[in-house]
Formats: sequence, C-alpha cells, structure tokens
Amino acid sequence: MPYKTKGSRLVNEVTLGDGYPLSSNLKPLKVGGKTSPIEMSAPYPDDSVKARVKVNGNLEILNDIKINGTVTATNSSINKFQVQGQYEVYGRYGSLNTYYVGNQSFGTSVTEGDWTGGTKYNYAQFTATNDVKLLGWKFHGAFSSSVDWEMEVWHTETPADGESDPEEATKVGDTQSVTPTALRLYTLGQTGLSYSIPAGDQLYVLTRYTSGSGTKYSYGTVGFEFSY
Repeated sequence: MPYKTKGSRLVNEVTLGDGYPLSSNLKPLKVGGKTSPIEMSAPYPDDSVKARVKVNGNLEILNDIKINGTVTATNSSINKFQVQGQYEVYGRYGSLNTYYVGNQSFGTSVTEGDWTGGTKYNYAQFTATNDVKLLGWKFHGAFSSSVDWEMEVWHTETPADGESDPEEATKVGDTQSVTPTALRLYTLGQTGLSYSIPAGDQLYVLTRYTSGSGTKYSYGTVGFEFSY
C-alpha cells in the first residue's frame, strides 16, 4: 500500500523545525509541515548544557518512569502534602480573652514559658520529622456560643532534652476570627504561607473567645498543607 503524499512530501513526514540541523536551541518537531507539541535540542559539545525535550501540553504516562536527577515543579502540587492534626480542636474555655489548647490555659498573651510543666505538649497538632514549610492550614468545626472567637497557629522550637519549655514560641501567620451562630459549621484558616518548620518542632492551634463570659466550647478538626 503506497504512502500518502502531498506534492513531493509524505503527509506525515516528520521534520525538525524548518529543516535546520539539530542544535542547542529548542526546535519543534513538525508532522506533515504542522508543528507538534514536542520540541528538542542537542547538548553542548562539552555537555555543560544538556539536551532537552519539551512538551507543550499535557503528558500522559501509562507505565513506570525512572528519573536520574532533580524534579523541579512550577505551579504544581508534586512536592506538597497534607496532614490532619493529631487531635481534634476540642476546647473548654473558662475565661474571656484567654488562650487555650484543649482545657489548658495560656493566659491573655503567649510566651514559650507558658508550656512549662508539660501538660500542653499533649495537644500538639503536628510534630515535624523532617524540615518542612507550612503552606496553609484549615479548621472546620463549630462553637458552642454566638460570641467572638479567635484562632491562631503557634510554632514551638524543640527544647533540649531535660528542659521544661520550648526554646521559642512564635505565632504563624494571621489571627483568624469568626462570630458564629452557635453549633453551626464554620471554616477558618490561612493559605499562601511559606513558613519554615525545622525537624522536631511542633505546631499548636490556640483558641479563645473575646466577648461574652462563662464556659464555652469548640469542636472540630484542623488540617495542614506542607512542602519540602
């Protein structure tokens, strides 16, 4: 069966660019004179610049892929991962303007010394096993009372063995606030962060109410997104 031609050329003839030789500049492969999504270039003679293949579009791979080198992701989730907090964000709040984790009180301001005694370590939401960057976090849950609430994420630096409190405690990002209808579901959190957390350090979600009085409660969970 003869090949299909158009003039003197095959209709599916594959050429590089406009017919020039392969060089260190990317040139598209053309099929039947039409530009394909694939571009190619040759390496430098001394191999200081590697050969390249570029795909302008989506690439679908139906089997295994082996990579000897570095994968660089741009506008991608390839190096991101998400985790749910270790504990529910359940809190019992007994005093106005006072920060809590669970039923543990921090007072109206927070310092590393507030962790002294160890009971608050029960409520760490995340402990880093490797160096990571926090990209964002999200709480989803409800509150027992229709008053003003605030929620913050705090980072504690790992103390040396035998110490009683963290080396340092730092608020991460911005305070999130809500004035909810009691026992209705709400979402709070922050994205767009790039906050470094060294291996061994921890994250805590601190909550307080800033209007009203009496004992109040929160119910919910928190999730975090990280990159390496």
